[in-house]
Amino acid sequence: MAIRITTDSAADFDREVAKRRKIDIVSLSVQFGSASFLDGKNLTTEVFYKLLKEGKENPKTAQPSPADFLTLFEEAKATKGQPTVIIANTTKGFGSPVMENQAGWHGKAPNEEEYKIAMEDLEKAGEALCQK
Repeated sequence: MAIRITTDSAADFDREVAKRRKIDIVSLSVQFGSASFLDGKNLTTEVFYKLLKEGKENPKTAQPSPADFLTLFEEAKATKGQPTVIIANTTKGFGSPVMENQAGWHGKAPNEEEYKIAMEDLEKAGEALCQK
């Protein structure tokens, strides 16, 4: 039985190898100044290093949106008889100041109030990204 692999682009898989091995990759967002790219889609390794060399400031990255992962999760759920492994470059609770880098959140679900606060934090972060 084959295992389905889903990862984010921080794994730095060669896209052709990933395609042959049927590895799903969710792209990180990369910003050089006011220009925004999706890693591996409209930003190749060659272009990345060219922009890095020419740029006056370092690039910034942002996590993939939950919606980007949701599509792949739904596909994986619909695929019977094939387990899915998710490999992601993460920070515990990233995007929610009340949870970020707090070890106590590892393996713990938030209560209703904590969930509400975290979702408000994530909505604000998402709105800020859309305005750039």
